[in-house]
Formats: sequence, structure tokens, C-alpha cells
Amino acid sequence: MTLPHIQFHIAPEFAAEIDEAALAAALRHALVAEGQPNDSALSIVIVDDPTIAAMHAQYRNEPGPTDVLTFPYEDVGLEAEMGSYLGDVIIGYEQAARQAAELGHSTQEELTLIVLHGFLHLLGHDDEEPSARHVMWQRQSALLEAVGLAHIAPAE
Repeated sequence: MTLPHIQFHIAPEFAAEIDEAALAAALRHALVAEGQPNDSALSIVIVDDPTIAAMHAQYRNEPGPTDVLTFPYEDVGLEAEMGSYLGDVIIGYEQAARQAAELGHSTQEELTLIVLHGFLHLLGHDDEEPSARHVMWQRQSALLEAVGLAHIAPAE
């Protein structure tokens, strides 16, 4: 049986603070729960505030850092070479840490929430329109509950 391939790229200054294995386990559960092929692949990139802020400005035309940006793989014509590559999830570690502190849970828990949220975006879920957001957040809550983090699921 082929296992999903999850590639992590973590800025060195945050590597000791992150339980990569726990994030990978949550993602593997989500891949199965969302019916993704066993050969699915995705990248998780965890960066600092200046990096995520620059990307936020470049790709979303919004100033300042954000917690997550997603880049679904959409290059038609390379399916044979790329297989079931879903895309990239870019996470701003310092923004995640601030959000965790504000909400009263650990940065690791916040990172898990953000990883699962980003994963759902790679699958095409959207949280900009209220009806789509409702569907996405229901899936997100179910995934958080399944990995023992129902207590951090954001209220709609």
C-alpha cells in the first residue's frame, strides 16, 4: 500500500518548536477521511513573518503577515508526472503563535488547525462565501474532532 507523501519545509528557527510527526498524522487522517488517493502528495512550508507577509502581498495583494496561504496544484497536462500532487500550504509560524496565544491553546494545536484548514483549501473548499464557508468549517470541525482537537474548532 502506498502512503501519502507529505513534505515539510520548516524554517530552522522554528524546527524545535514543531511536532512534525503530529502534523503528518493529522494530515494522513484527513487524506483518508476526505477520500484522497493513497499516492496523494502535498507540501507544508512553515516560514517567518517577513516571508509570509511578502507572499501575502504578492499573491493576495494584502499587507502584513497571515496564518496561511495555499497553492493548489492546477497545471493541466502534467498529471502523469505529478500524480496526485495536491499543492502547497504555506504557514506563518509567528502569526499562528499569536493566534494560539489569543485563543488560549498551544501553538502546536493552532498549527494543526491551520494545516487541516489549508489542506481543505487544496481540495477546493472555500471560506470566502458564507455557504461555502459553512461547508468547509463543518469538514474542518469533523477533522479536528477526529484528531482529538474538537476544543479548538473555531465557531462559525
